[in-house]
Amino acid sequence: MYDDANIPITDQKVRQILADYLFDPQNDSRLDIARLSGGQKARFQLIKMLCANPNLLVLDEPTNHLDLPSIEELERALARYQGAILYISHDSYFAEAVGGDLLELTPVTATL
Repeated sequence: MYDDANIPITDQKVRQILADYLFDPQNDSRLDIARLSGGQKARFQLIKMLCANPNLLVLDEPTNHLDLPSIEELERALARYQGAILYISHDSYFAEAVGGDLLELTPVTATL
């Protein structure tokens, strides 16, 4: 994905990124994406999302369908992230871990 985005990267940096995101750099680097577990695919998406150093991340329910290690890694990755984050989540633990300004929306009921 770095090559596809014309972003230079060394093999050492690839191994470091894999380790940072809970992959086994020796074994997992050789796997096809289709063979990764659901949690591994989610962590791979984090790597892909952050590889170009975006200024803004927009995340809609980012913890849905993630296992606990993947949620924890997402929280660590967002803590290291230097840009702005706009996220929508019902996960109060995630919101507390990520922090930031909170805009809480409540449903409006119609009165007749």
